[in-house]
Amino acid sequence: MRPTSVRARIFLLLFLALALMNTELLLYGTSGCHLCDEAQELLKALGNVTWHEIDIADDDTLLARYATRIPVLARPDGSEIGWPFGKDELRTFLKR
Repeated sequence: MRPTSVRARIFLLLFLALALMNTELLLYGTSGCHLCDEAQELLKALGNVTWHEIDIADDDTLLARYATRIPVLARPDGSEIGWPFGKDELRTFLKR
């Protein structure tokens, strides 16, 4: 078995770093929620952020968990940030 070259290792690290930067987030909310709309606008303003919207009204468990906290943004590692948050808080949350 041939050892991995330095160039291949660097490429792999860069690939992993880019993958982590573009991780898809979950945005818990519901239709007609003006705060959820504000959260989406903040995410759009940051750029290079992808998210999937989850409507909590479709699931009793999610409704019980998030009803008074939406919008809530969750990372794949399970970390969450609930409203209120601004650009600075979002940047900090996404860099962790």
